Amino acid sequence: DLLPASVDRALYLDTDIIVNAPVYDLYELDFGSKLIAACKEFTCHPPFGNYRDVLFAPLFEHGFSYFNSGMMLMDLKKWRQQAITEKTLDFINHHPEKLRFHDQDALNAVLHDQWLHLHPKWNAQTNIIMDKTTPPQHLQQQFIEAKKASAIVHFCGHEKPWHAVSTHPFTPQYRY
Repeated sequence: DLLPASVDRALYLDTDIIVNAPVYDLYELDFGSKLIAACKEFTCHPPFGNYRDVLFAPLFEHGFSYFNSGMMLMDLKKWRQQAITEKTLDFINHHPEKLRFHDQDALNAVLHDQWLHLHPKWNAQTNIIMDKTTPPQHLQQQFIEAKKASAIVHFCGHEKPWHAVSTHPFTPQYRY
């Protein structure tokens, strides 16, 4: 809503992110019919615990996958046409008790079937970089590639690079 209507595409990045590689190829990506391109959330995946089970249980039966909203390539034209901001705020206002990860949970509820899955190198989350999660079999090679050539590193989770005790391998680069 803050960007002019003439802007049809935007790359959203959380503040706990560093970009290690050019993002031109990402930015020029063909969305097809999808509204956003994002990476699967690897910090917490099924089973998510009671709050996510309740919120997303009907969707899991249809192959639902939960994305991390810290890096999203957004088709703003479609976003505006489909009133995604309004739908997300409406979801937040009507279901605040179901939200643990605030905007991320609400965006996943609204966009559950309208996002394009990206290679995890475009949102190399802490659990990937620091081997704190076991990838599903079909993503093992992508995890290896994401660790070796992280285009975008996301310090998601509790350990942040501005914490004095951070052991994340990209902390020095973030601080620089």
